[in-house]
Amino acid sequence: MISASSIDVRALDDSSEPSRSQKLTHLFVLKIDGTKVLESAKVPRESLVWKEQMQLRFAPSSNISIAIHRKSRAFGWQKPVLVTEYNGRGMDFLDTGKRLF
Repeated sequence: MISASSIDVRALDDSSEPSRSQKLTHLFVLKIDGTKVLESAKVPRESLVWKEQMQLRFAPSSNISIAIHRKSRAFGWQKPVLVTEYNGRGMDFLDTGKRLF
């Protein structure tokens, strides 16, 4: 069993145009073996960085899913839209210097 006390998620935005809006539109969801264990606070598009302090336990063979969503004006800001997703195994997190996305 692997135990982690924090998670640091960063999205590298390749958009060349800075956003003028500071609306809190982006969040990430962490699932372990299909069960949602964490939904982050919302942040503006300009700062796609989350640092969460939470005790997480998973096996090296666990399926890990990290998905970044954004609120959509098309859905009246109600329904989040998937921006990007990572699916891997618990053993992928043993190498802390590895970029997963």
